[in-house]
Formats: sequence, C-alpha cells, structure tokens
Amino acid sequence: MYSSDVQKSELKIQVLNRVLVVASLLVVAACSGADESESRQRNAALPVANKRVGVIIKSVSAGGEHSLALDENGQLYAWGNNRDDQATVPALLKGVKVVAVSAGAGQSLALDEKGRVHAWGRNTTDQGVVPESLKSVKVAAVSAGLFHNVALDEKGRVYTWGNTAHATVPAPLKDVNVVAVSAGWAHSLALDEKGRLYAWGNDNNGQATVPAPLKDVKVVAV
Repeated sequence: MYSSDVQKSELKIQVLNRVLVVASLLVVAACSGADESESRQRNAALPVANKRVGVIIKSVSAGGEHSLALDENGQLYAWGNNRDDQATVPALLKGVKVVAVSAGAGQSLALDEKGRVHAWGRNTTDQGVVPESLKSVKVAAVSAGLFHNVALDEKGRVYTWGNTAHATVPAPLKDVNVVAVSAGWAHSLALDEKGRLYAWGNDNNGQATVPAPLKDVKVVAV
C-alpha cells in the first residue's frame, strides 16, 4: 500500500513538471511575439511604391540603425530603426527638392536646394532640431554624428550644434575658409581651401588630433 502511494505521488509530480514546462514555453512564445510586434512598429521599411524600377539614387548615408537615400530628382527615402521617427520622412520635406542627406546615430539631416537645413529624429541634446543660427544662412553641407551635427555655409563658415562637449567650433576655424566637414561619433573634422585638416572633440583614441603625416600634405577630402 505504501509503495503504491509513493508511485502515485511520483506520477503526480511528473505530470505537474510537464505542465510547468509547457506553461513556460507558452509564456516565452508570447513574449517573443510581443517583442517581434514591437520591433515591427519601431522599424520602418522602404515603401513598396519607392522600389519602382528606374529610380536612380545619387547619394546614400548610413546612421546608427537607419539609412537615408536621395534620388536624382531630390526625393528622400528613409528606412530602418524608427523609434525616434528618424526613418520617417517629415511631411515638410514632401515635395521639397533635397540635395544632401546625412544619417546620425538617431537623428537625420537633409539639405534642400535653397540651402535650408532640416533635422528630425532623436533629440536628447538638441541634435534633432535646427538651431536659430542656421535659419538665416545658406548652408552648403551637413554631417550628422552621435549627439552633434556639423554644417558648412556657402561662405566657408562652420556651425555645430547638439552635445556642447563635442560641438564647439575651435578658434582656428573661425578665420579660415572651410570647404568640407564631417561629424564622427564624438569628434569632428574640417578641411580648409588650402588642404589643411582640422580635428576636434573627444580624443580618447587620438581621433581628434591631426596626425603628423597629414600636417605637411594637402588633403583633398574628409
């Protein structure tokens, strides 16, 4: 009798364990489905209508987890991580001819044919909005970094905004004619008309220090 009761108890335990395993699997499956649904909501795919044959893309820019492309007609395309709307083309840009784009870590920049800068997406340090200083000048180039951006106007002047630790224009650049700029994760580069290279920002790996071999040569692009 005692042996029979023990066997029955062991059988009940085995059945209970199997029930718990099945329940755990169902919970995991439900969570995975929720994660997948959330992922779909925050990610933006390139609309099917924009995948038409005959579109000629003239420039592209890859950001942290999103991408931008610009076709020959000045139409902008965006796709990828859209948690901060960085992969959604703003309504204000619909019908506007864009001439340059730059994707940052979580923000996006576009430059239209009239030299106006457009910014959208992540805005933790004001990197996703256009500063007042740029609204009254004609901009020639833009570059988006991690938490800061760099712009260049038609007169060769450099503008930065966003994280102030990495977005302050160095004094030597205020009296030279700059022809190109580039924003890194936490540092920036500029090139003047004489081919001289400038670097500033976070320098933990020497990335914001111009290396000796480049100080005596004429640089043509950054």
